[in-house]
Amino acid sequence: MGAQCVYILMSDRHKETRKGFNMQAFSGLCEFVKLSAASAVMLCLETWYFQILVLIAGLVDNPELSLDSLAICGHSNQRLLFSFEIANNLIAFQEKLLFPSRKTEKAFYDIISKHREFGTSDACVV
Repeated sequence: MGAQCVYILMSDRHKETRKGFNMQAFSGLCEFVKLSAASAVMLCLETWYFQILVLIAGLVDNPELSLDSLAICGHSNQRLLFSFEIANNLIAFQEKLLFPSRKTEKAFYDIISKHREFGTSDACVV
């Protein structure tokens, strides 16, 4: 990695990419912080929700059975969400291969519009 850094810093080929530091690097930082904070809160709430659910499941008459079923449901839900993400990425990759002149973002917007066309909820598009 050190050799790559030296090559990038010393090579004339990459000279135009190093224009110096300016305040434009901080443009959009407020929006990024807002989205990051909302995402962090959502992850915390999801973790706490699952921990509380496990604690409550341990209070029933047969806690072993309820915790096993909870684990199966959680695993199935996780697999289902990942399958949508994988399908989304594969379709975008196929679009990029078939139409190299189009931008990748255009392929993602096409996928979202296709999901809306078929009535699939936006929560399924990851």
